[in-house]
This record gives sequence, structure tokens and C-alpha cells, in this order.
Amino acid sequence: MRRTAVIIFCLSLLALATLTHADSKQPEKVARPLPVGVMFPEPAEGYQKTRTFSGVIQAARSSQLSFLRAGRVQEVLVEEGEEVKAGQLLAVLDTRGLQAEKQQILARRQGATARYLELQRGPRQEPRLRAKAEVERLSSELILARQKLERRQNLFQQGAIPQEQLDEARSRVEVVRQSLQSAQQNSLELSNGTRPEVVEQAAADLAQSDATLAALQVSLEDSELRAPFSGRIAERLLDEGSVISAGSPVFLLDESGPQEALIDFPASETPPSKATLLRGKEELQATLLSLPSRIDRESHTYTARYRVQGGVPGQPLSLQYQEFVAEPGFWLPVEALTSAGNGLWKCYSVSKSDSVEVHSLEVLHRENERVLVRGTLKSSDQVIVEGVDSVVPGQQVAKLP
Repeated sequence: MRRTAVIIFCLSLLALATLTHADSKQPEKVARPLPVGVMFPEPAEGYQKTRTFSGVIQAARSSQLSFLRAGRVQEVLVEEGEEVKAGQLLAVLDTRGLQAEKQQILARRQGATARYLELQRGPRQEPRLRAKAEVERLSSELILARQKLERRQNLFQQGAIPQEQLDEARSRVEVVRQSLQSAQQNSLELSNGTRPEVVEQAAADLAQSDATLAALQVSLEDSELRAPFSGRIAERLLDEGSVISAGSPVFLLDESGPQEALIDFPASETPPSKATLLRGKEELQATLLSLPSRIDRESHTYTARYRVQGGVPGQPLSLQYQEFVAEPGFWLPVEALTSAGNGLWKCYSVSKSDSVEVHSLEVLHRENERVLVRGTLKSSDQVIVEGVDSVVPGQQVAKLP
């Protein structure tokens, strides 16, 4: 039994020695280099920076429309949002009182015209003959009245008649004499024609009637509210039946066609003469119209006016333009960078001996999937862009073709 155990032990030692000798003859394994993708950095003198500024669209012209006279609104002919043409009738005031006054003025003017024409033509032949006959009749009557007075004076001296009859004769002479003077003056005027000052007064009365009629016509025209330019009714502020005073706003009218964009810029910025405006996802091309002469002291900004096609007044928008920033560096894909901590970055490159080198970097600008950097990198460095997370400085790597 003991002999059997010794034989088994010896066989075990022999097997162990055989295995150890076999292992000593196997070749030692060598670590293979890690394959990585590389690229040369792209040199750049700088980058294009997109600047964005906010603003709003406004109409090139926007007016509050109102009547020039007070009254009751009789009719409103347009609705809010409606497009109108220049000169189009928008609303009307009640003009019944003005129309009645116009008829009165026309009647007075007709009378003034007739009188002026009559005075300008002068008196007819018949009135002159009647005036001459009246002078002759009164002259004869005055002769008779004086003769009668003379007889009564004789009779009064003889005591044949009382004082009363003598006074009556004298009074009669005086009445006839005055009537004769008036008839002679009238006859003279008719013979000489109408006096110039009378004709001038009649002409002045006619001119006054014309002026009153013209003023009334202006009031009638002011009773109609018309569009001063083509545009869109932005607001309708009154309805029919409203009693308004002169100057009360009725509509807000925005001019149609090219609009204006008001863009706010910091005082240190110079706006471009041409720019792209963004209204949502829509792009609008704009041209600079004017700049203000002053800068807002509180906000240190100013507002530039741009001409733009399209848009609705009141819509917000933004202005974007490209500005070149001179910052020399290298473009690298984003995946080539790893964080170095404390806000710093680094990348790896493959040396001539196929070992990994590290470079400290400063990120200047990011643009989509690439970044502009500067640091210890050179244009001849082969930057690792594939397998970045698997390498460490000094590691041997193999560049992928």
C-alpha cells in the first residue's frame, strides 16, 4: 500500500516537470500599438462671427386720421385690416345743417348778383324820363305856391285873412321847394348813372357771398375723411352715430409697400449698410436708410432705420451680419478635444516615433462641429481625431491609413 503511494507521488512530480519545461519553450507575447485616426490642423487667420441685434417692423408712414370739424359720424365705409387707396373715402359726417346753410347762402348770392348787374348797367330810360317830368311838375307847383303866398301876404296886411292862413302858404312853399330839390337830385343821379362807390359796394356784397360759400364748401369737404396715402387700416376707433370733436382720431392708417425696420445697436457698434433680417425663419434683405444724430444717454444705444420688403408693422425681428475677427489659430473637429480641467482644453498628436504627445489649447471660437484653437499646436502636427479617449501621453500608437 505504501509502495503504491510512493509510485503515484513520483509520477506526479514527473508530470509537473514535463509541463514546466513545455511552458519555458513558448515565446513571450508583445503588446500591439493602438490604431488611431489622425489629421493635420487647418490654419486660419481668424473667423466669421455672426452678430445679432433685435428690432421691430414699422410702416414707412403711419397716420392717425381725424375730421377737421366736429359733428356726428354718419357712415364708416372701411373695416380694420382693409387695404385702401390714396384718396379713398373712409368715413362721412352728417352734413344736413351745412346743406341748409348752403342753400341760404346761394339765395343771398343770387340777390347780390342781380343787384350788382343792375347797378353796373345803370338806370333805364323810363326812370330818367319820369324823374325829369317830376322835376318839371314840382317846379310849376313851386311857382304856384309862391304866387299864392304873395297874395296871402297882401291879404294879411289888409287884415283880410288870419295869421294861420299865411303860415300855411309859407309851409307849402317850403315843402314843395324841398321836394323839388330831392327830385332834381334824383334826376341828376339818373342822368349821370350809378355812382362808382355804390357799384363797388354791390361788388363787395357779391364777393362776400362768394367767400362765405367757399368757406362752407370747405366745411363740406372736411365732413369727408379720405385716405392721404395707400395703406392698411391698422385700427378703427369709432362707429356710426358717434359725436366727435375736431381732431378726434377715427382710424390708424399704415402705409403699404416697403416697410421700415428699427434696429437697436450699442453705441460702440457701426451698423452695416446691407444686412439680413430674420422674421422667424424667414430672411428679409434690408438696406440702411438713416442713423440718428444722438445716442440714448441711459441705455447707450441708438436706433438705425432700415428699408425692408415685407413684414407687418409691430412684428419683432432680428438683424444678423457676419463680422471677421482676426484671431490666428487652427481649426480642429470638436471630437479631437478633451477637457484639461479648470476650463482648459487639450488634444493629442502622434510624434515621429509614433508616440502620443499632448498639447494645451485655448478655444477661440466654435462653429458647428469644429473649433478654432491656439496653443502649442503646429501645422505639421498629426492630431488624433479617432481613439482620443483611449490614449495617454507617451503611448505607442499606429496611424490608420
